[in-house]
Amino acid sequence: MRTVPTENPLEDLWRRLRRYCYPENVRRLLQERHSSTPPPTVVDTITAAVVQADEYFQAARSTTLQVSPLLLYYGATNLMAAYRLCSSPVAHALHHHGMTLGRETDGTSIGDIKIAPDQSPNGGLQAYRLAISPSAPSLSSAWSLRDIFGSIPDLHEDFLDCYPAALPLLLPIEVVKTRSSQFDRIARRSLAKHGESAPLGRVPGFASYYRPAEYTETYVILRRKLRPGAPISISSLSGRQYLPIARPEDRGHAPPVVILYLMGLFALGTLSRYHADVWSPFVRNDTTGERWLVEKFVALAARHMPNLVLDMLVGENLVFVAAREGIRDESSQLTDADVRELIEKRLKESPV
Repeated sequence: MRTVPTENPLEDLWRRLRRYCYPENVRRLLQERHSSTPPPTVVDTITAAVVQADEYFQAARSTTLQVSPLLLYYGATNLMAAYRLCSSPVAHALHHHGMTLGRETDGTSIGDIKIAPDQSPNGGLQAYRLAISPSAPSLSSAWSLRDIFGSIPDLHEDFLDCYPAALPLLLPIEVVKTRSSQFDRIARRSLAKHGESAPLGRVPGFASYYRPAEYTETYVILRRKLRPGAPISISSLSGRQYLPIARPEDRGHAPPVVILYLMGLFALGTLSRYHADVWSPFVRNDTTGERWLVEKFVALAARHMPNLVLDMLVGENLVFVAAREGIRDESSQLTDADVRELIEKRLKESPV
């Protein structure tokens, strides 16, 4: 993780993404990744996708919830298309979104809307998923918007407020550092909501990353193995860590957050474009508070999704924060000289 000091996180991350609007920068990236000269058509396709993504995201900022999800979805697909070609310049063309929209027969809220993945290799959703994780199983089961909202770290508290009877697909963890060790812990009240469903057993990679859990009265203590491998937690924009919970039908895998944003924007954008009879009354007249959750999801997608794509392009996690450069605070750390001084002072105060 690398901290990027900035006064305007959104503008600064887009300034970095706009580097890939220039053919020479894209050509250099592809040569570094694939050790070969990319075809000019691929370079042009990537730069055009980033340019269009930028304009769609900019346009969404000046619109309301009536149409902003649709603009963001088009921008998001362009970002994902650019990343896919950067990962595999010979990737085949795509012909459709790779997902369709449905609704539960007894559904009464926007959260009941379902997104059904298409198994066709010519669909966008599966192709983008495989570009991120080529060995991951394809998405086969439908996702409700409620499940997507319950999988976004920055929506966790709002999800619990909006759907008090629903189970989130995240477990918030605290990273505890002492002078001699470091461990993670989960408040037991976060597990209590799941009852007997044993969510720790459905966290992807849990058994490989952690030693057996230790239970106290208020916390579950998680100690990492000596060589745990890549982190299995996901992070909110503020840096809070969460463990994703895989749904039983997803065979022990949880989609990346960037794919969840894409699916959610597809659903909301499709409602906006093709189901105005459902979408417009919801936007105008919702009295349940669900609109607040949808608004926050859309705002997070506009801020977080470009950041996630940029991270994948540059190969590191960039955290854009308002911070001063050139200052290293070690005031709370004790040096060897500090320790000796404390010992000498204590001996003088308590002579034998």
